[in-house]
Formats: sequence, structure tokens, C-alpha cells
Amino acid sequence: MEVLAMRSSITQAKIMGTIVSISGALIVVFFKGPAIISIASQAPPLTHHLPLGSSQTKWVIGGLLLATDYLLTSMWYIVQAQVMKIYPAEFTLVFLYFLFATIISAPVCLIAEGNLSAFRLRPNIALAVIVYSVR
Repeated sequence: MEVLAMRSSITQAKIMGTIVSISGALIVVFFKGPAIISIASQAPPLTHHLPLGSSQTKWVIGGLLLATDYLLTSMWYIVQAQVMKIYPAEFTLVFLYFLFATIISAPVCLIAEGNLSAFRLRPNIALAVIVYSVR
């Protein structure tokens, strides 16, 4: 929890970082995602339903899950700040966070990806992304 000081260079850097991140995400979605506005002369009927496995549905579900992730992460940071006031053992708190995240996500990953060889790490760009993403 911090005070928002608009004249502070740190606050301005955080605001600019947020704007750049959101802009980058929007650019990727608009250029690589499905068409939002159809330019075709005939609009699809209103009763048109997308099958659950379509790429349009996957983009919508992915966007909703990503928004939920960011909301829950923000709430976690608020809770973490309050817990740190009472119990200032940072490493224990971080360990417990990652332990429970692993316990929750491991079964989901194993169900979603039946091929166990997909979890094998290879020395390529995927490994570099994983190492870079660890905070």
C-alpha cells in the first residue's frame, strides 16, 4: 500500500509502465486476435452461436481468465501487505504462496495437458521465458 504522489518520478514511472503494458496487450489482441468488427457487407445473424472449441471463444475465455488473474493478484498484494505488518517473515510468506500455487495449479496442468513430455524443459527460448518470468 502506498500513497499516490503524482509529482514523484517513481509514481510517474509506474503510471507510464502501466500504460505501456496495457497498450502492448491491446496491440497484440487487435493485431493477432479475432476480428471484433466485421467489415463484410452482411452482418452475422444475432442467433449465431460460436462453438465452445472455436478460437473466438478461446480468446474470450482467455481474456476473462487473465482479467480475473489480475484482479486476484491485486487482492493478494493487499492481503500480503496486511499480513506482513503482523507476521514479517517474508521468505515464509513467499514460500507458502508458491507452495499453494503449485498445489492448486499442478492438477489443472496435468488434466489440461495429458502428454507428460510437454512438461520437459529444453534449452530453448521457452526455458528463457520461464526463467525470466519468475519474479
